[in-house]
This record gives sequence, structure tokens and C-alpha cells, in this order.
Amino acid sequence: MYKTAAIMQPYFLPYIGYWQLLNTVDEFVVYDNIKYTKKGWVNRNRYLCGNEAKYFTLPLESASDFLNVNERMLAASFNKAKLLNQLKTAYKNAPYFDETFALFEYIVDYRDRNLFSFLFNSISLTANHIGIKTKLITSSVIDIDHSLKAENKVIAICKALDARKYINPIGGIDLYSGKAFMDNGIELCFLKTDPIEYNQNNGQFIPALSIIDVLMFNGQEKTKELLKGYKVISESITRLNDIQLLISCLNQFDASTNISISERVGSLEDYARKLLENSNNFCVKRDEKIIGFISFYSNSPNGAYLTQIAVDGEEKGRGIGSMMLEYAMSSAKNSGMKRIRLEVYKDNTEAISFYLNKGFVKESAGKEASIYMTKEL
Repeated sequence: MYKTAAIMQPYFLPYIGYWQLLNTVDEFVVYDNIKYTKKGWVNRNRYLCGNEAKYFTLPLESASDFLNVNERMLAASFNKAKLLNQLKTAYKNAPYFDETFALFEYIVDYRDRNLFSFLFNSISLTANHIGIKTKLITSSVIDIDHSLKAENKVIAICKALDARKYINPIGGIDLYSGKAFMDNGIELCFLKTDPIEYNQNNGQFIPALSIIDVLMFNGQEKTKELLKGYKVISESITRLNDIQLLISCLNQFDASTNISISERVGSLEDYARKLLENSNNFCVKRDEKIIGFISFYSNSPNGAYLTQIAVDGEEKGRGIGSMMLEYAMSSAKNSGMKRIRLEVYKDNTEAISFYLNKGFVKESAGKEASIYMTKEL
């Protein structure tokens, strides 16, 4: 069974989705050598005060904006009693006040003024309180090149941990390329929290507050149940072997180009049968939704031929097309093909630019309005 991992910044008592992510993976990496950001959730969160959301904050010593989280310190003037009283006043009538406030007191009473140390301790204590046993790892102890950025750093961490599956909150879906992860043998997934609502002793529910709010109104046992309220959404390439699914796919992407598929080939049902019999057909799925489609022939001595490639309009710019094309070229090469060829309309400058960036070259004129492009494999 392969290992799953998640990587997050150290937030101060964050919303329930953070804890769902922590609970669903085998190893959870907490960034310590990452730049502190003023307007994030590192040293603050929201709580319920009367009928509105307000912030509670850990005050910090003044310091350079370029310091990492593990280089920042809590202010010497940090008034712990004031912070405790802030939440005590707000939640004193909550049904699970006693057990939750005891946890909050224990967290706030931590003696180390180093910001990361304080936050890491709060994550550990809260995880233990709600029964999460996932291993916590500090990012700086992992043997990687820590100058790497963004998804390159995430991939490096996953490889160092031998994690074959990486799960990120759904909010970061535009940050990562499925192809980059696939190239490194890592499955990219996203966690989406189900809609959660509970009685907050007021008229209108206010969502996405600190885990403290969840615990105050639900207690440990109910919160453990709420941790299960999510879906893990994955992106995967799947072969299309079913005629009805292939027809559905062609219909979905029929109008995805300047000249529709049906205008070029006629009956989509007949075309689907031809593709099923003679070509390799794949789709990219996120969960059960098809977001990309590719079809190519690899049965000619002249090389492979790419006949269709399409990406859902909402997904363009996320690397889905690149992932499918790389997959097709790899598959064609493994089938003994020496090159891959395609036809593209001359006025489709975006597609031509895409293929040129992938190493294709313009070969010759096709029909009056098109050109052929090829790439050696």
C-alpha cells in the first residue's frame, strides 16, 4: 500500500478542512522554513462573537518581512489572559465549553515564544484531542533542495517521503499540474470539505470558523464524525473502451474547437465506432467528471497520428492538455512509433503555439486551411 502525504503551512487553530486533511493522510508535513505572510492564517483565526465572526490573534515581535515562520517570535508583551478571556466570554454558554476551553488554555500556556514551535504544539495538541494519529513532520528536516518553489518543492518532499499520493485542499486546484506529478509517479488529489452546519446557539450559521468553534458546539465525539465529511477528488487518465462513453465524450467536446468535431467527421456515433476499433482513446477524469479527451492512432509504419485533443473550457491553463499529449507521445513511443503527426487549422494560433512549445515542427500544408505538424519521438 502506497503512502499518502499532505503539506501545509502552520495555521493557528484553523478551520475543520485542515484537520480533515491531516486525518486522511499517512504523513503531514508542516512548513517551518517558509516566509511568514501578514494577511494569512498563520497567527490568527476567526471565532464566533455574538452573531458575527471576529478575529483572535497571536501578537508578534516586530521583525523583517523576509523572515521565515520559524524565525518569528511571539511578542514579549503577549497577554495570554486577555486572549483566554476573549474566547471565554464568547463561548461560556456553548455546550462543550469546559472540555474545549481546557484545550485552549493548554495551547495558550505553551512557554516557547518561537512562533513555529508554538503553532506546531497547538496542531499536535488539537490533533490528539480529536483522535488524529497522523505523523507530523517539520519541513526543514526533510533532505531536499529547500530553494525549490511551488509544486517542484511539493514533488521533492513527496519523493523524499516515498509518498505516491499527494492530497491538497481543493482551494489550491489551480496551483498544480497533474502532468508534473504524474511524471514523478505521484497521484495528485484534492480534498473538498462537505457543507457542514451545526447549531451555534444563534439564528444564522457562520461557516469556516476556527476548529475551536466546531469543538465548542460539537464536542470531541461529534467533531470526530465531522472529520469524515469530505471527498477526495483525483485526476487520472483512463482508457475509453466503452462505445457509449466515447460517444458521450465526443458530444461533450464537439464544440470545443473553432470547427466542431461533427462538422469535420459527420456522425459522432459512426466516428466513435471507428475510433474504438482503430485508435487509442483516453480521457482525464477528476473524480467522475471528464475534463479532457485525447485520441491517437499508433498502427501505421509512418508513425502515430493525433486525431483529437480537447480540454474542458473551465480547465484550460492547468496543464491538462500537456499531460494528455505527453501521455500519448509516451504511449506511441512504447508501441514502436518513431514520430507523431497532427493536423491543425492555420487560424488556430493558440494550438499551433502550444504544439511548437512541445517540440513539434511545421511540416507541410494540409488542406487549404490547415497545416501538418510532427515531432520525433
